Amino acid sequence: MFLVSCDPKTNPAVSDSRNDSIKKYLDLAGDVNLDNEKRKRWNDIAYSFLDFTKNDSLIRRNLYVIGINNANLTRFDRLRENARDLSDLSIKSNNEKSTADSYKLRGLYFMYKSENEKAVECFYKAKKIFLKLKAYRRLIAINKDIAQVQNFSNDFLGSNKTLFENLKKIKKELELNGDSSKTLNPDLFRNYTAIASNFASLNDYRSSILFEKRLSNMPITN
Repeated sequence: MFLVSCDPKTNPAVSDSRNDSIKKYLDLAGDVNLDNEKRKRWNDIAYSFLDFTKNDSLIRRNLYVIGINNANLTRFDRLRENARDLSDLSIKSNNEKSTADSYKLRGLYFMYKSENEKAVECFYKAKKIFLKLKAYRRLIAINKDIAQVQNFSNDFLGSNKTLFENLKKIKKELELNGDSSKTLNPDLFRNYTAIASNFASLNDYRSSILFEKRLSNMPITN
């Protein structure tokens, strides 16, 4: 008779419990209505649960979300580490989506460090992959990042060009798939806001007011 030992790292019940804990702490860390110091602690707890030896799609996705949280919490050193770790995992797994996500995290790091040229370079690398994969939700998000950097660089025309491209994709996604994730309508709201701001910076107040009127007809979103 053979006895088979069960490694806790491969035990499905343990793995499911770990993943549930990660999700719980990531949800708390991503809640902008909570105290920032607590959000930082919860994000670190989620990170501590990651098992990098697995390098599966869920581990890489969770690491990406942790990186986004660190970006929103202005923890730039940790964001840079997350980008590097995700890049390493994506190379080992030969996963293009994770590669694109790592480019996005790197781009966010450079953007917050005001290294706009490096940020745009990373964002466009991510955009190229998202287009290839037809990952349209990710594409909408990266276009928003590109437009933000263009705005920071005072390229208001370029920023609006990117935002108008994004509007088409958002509206197409809404027509085809609705907004089950509750993200597209807020994206639409933010795009209109950014377009109005860019027009105002270009002294095109007529167009700015036009988009502000569109905003007034939309429900308030976070």
